[in-house]
Amino acid sequence: YIDSLDPAAYLTRAYAPLDSRMRAFIKYERAVVTAAGQMRANLRLPLARPLLEHGLAAFKGFADFYHDDAPKVFASVADEALQAQLRQSSSAAEAAMRDLSAWLAANRKMFGA
Repeated sequence: YIDSLDPAAYLTRAYAPLDSRMRAFIKYERAVVTAAGQMRANLRLPLARPLLEHGLAAFKGFADFYHDDAPKVFASVADEALQAQLRQSSSAAEAAMRDLSAWLAANRKMFGA
């Protein structure tokens, strides 16, 4: 799941004007919310500790990225309606990843962590 969530294509490749990439990124973030629910439904617990720790780190990292870094990439886009959509989608994607991280963290109890 982790590799399929990589947002780099929207942020590091200038394949289209920034506002077009921003629209695509907003769609991506909205899909992340759906994907998080699907991942949770598909993962069977308990996970092996290395997988659990990798998932925790990755999902927390994605949440931090959606909150802290992604908005900076699109800060120069002057369309306020688009900025509002980005704030909403980033907040939802961040929350989805934090919820998924918390769900995985609950499994740490099995390992005495």
